[in-house]
Order: sequence, then C-alpha cells, then structure tokens
Amino acid sequence: YKEINIPFYEAAVINGSVFKIVENEKIPIEGINVLLKKDNSDEVIKIKSMSDGSFYHYGLAPGNYSIYIDEKQLEKIKLKSTPRKIETQINSINSDKINDDIIFLLKW
Repeated sequence: YKEINIPFYEAAVINGSVFKIVENEKIPIEGINVLLKKDNSDEVIKIKSMSDGSFYHYGLAPGNYSIYIDEKQLEKIKLKSTPRKIETQINSINSDKINDDIIFLLKW
C-alpha cells in the first residue's frame, strides 16, 4: 500500500454586501468583483456580488485575509470604495468566533 497525505481543514465562509450611495440612500449593486487574498499567498479569489448586492464564498481555508473591491472595475464605473480594503481573520464554521458581515459602500 502507499500512504497518501490528504490536506484537511475546517472550511470557513465569508459573506457581505456591496452598496452604492446615491443621495444618502444605500442601493444594492450587482456584478461587483470582491477580491480575497489570503496572507502569505499569491492566490486571489474573485467573488461577484449578486442582484441584492450580497456576496459569499464557502470553502475558504481559515486565516487572515485582505478583502477589497477590484480597483480596475471601480475606475471603469468611476466610484470609490469605503473602506478601500478590509483586513480580517476568517474563522472556520465550527469556531466559537463568528465572522462579521463585510460591507462595502461605493461613492463618487
């Protein structure tokens, strides 16, 4: 027989919303690329916001992540993101620590 090492981790999930601010009103915006980059990794995960502005991704390896809106897309639609980048720890779904919803507000 041959021993095969299979990596195993408890998955994590991230979720949040993207809104555009128009006349002090939050309007959900779809099709916005939310990017996730795990610390000490070159891999970038792209998530698109849905019609209600929400986004989520299941199956992340727990750890520290930078989360931000695609800068090239923001330039095309002439909007700026607040916050520009969120750096946070994403915990596994079996952890006692709850992952906060990520909220991005887009403005002119």
